[in-house]
Order: sequence, then C-alpha cells, then structure tokens
Amino acid sequence: MTDKPASVFGDLPEGVESVMYLRDGWPRAVVCKVLMKNGCIGIGLVRYPFKTPSPADADAAALSIAMVHVSHEPPDYTALHDHIEKMKAAAAARGQK
Repeated sequence: MTDKPASVFGDLPEGVESVMYLRDGWPRAVVCKVLMKNGCIGIGLVRYPFKTPSPADADAAALSIAMVHVSHEPPDYTALHDHIEKMKAAAAARGQK
C-alpha cells in the first residue's frame, strides 16, 4: 500500500495534497492548481496554439509547471475571511441571510 492519496488523475507526486485542473480553454490551454501538503499553492498554465496534445499530456505539463511555481509560503486568507464576516454582519443587520 502507498501513502500517496488516490487521485482520478493517477498517483500524485510526492508532497502534493491535491490537484485541480481548469480546462475552459481546452484544447488550446490548461491551467493547474496544485496544493502541497505544507499548504503552499502553485499554478501552472500551458498553451497549445498550434497542436492539440492528449488530455493526459496537457495535464502532466500543467502539473509540472505548477510544481515549479509553488509559493514559498502558504496563503494567508485572514483579510478575505474578515471581509466576508463584515459582509455577513452587514447583511444580517439589513435582515438578509
């Protein structure tokens, strides 16, 4: 048995918690967001203006680029969470859910 999490995309590389792909630009572009086990995030983008690779090849390329571009520190969402709480409080004050 392996300690790597199972993925519909196959085995994830060591240190990777999860992977998400955005294929809105398929077959010309694929974006990959990788979440590392330490909380850091990386984004990879591949573009194919003249050829159409297989989905697996495009995913693998986007993942490898995302892993090269991983942030040095996990993101801090404190400001975003504070803003959301203020919006909820303002909506509650107006009687909205």
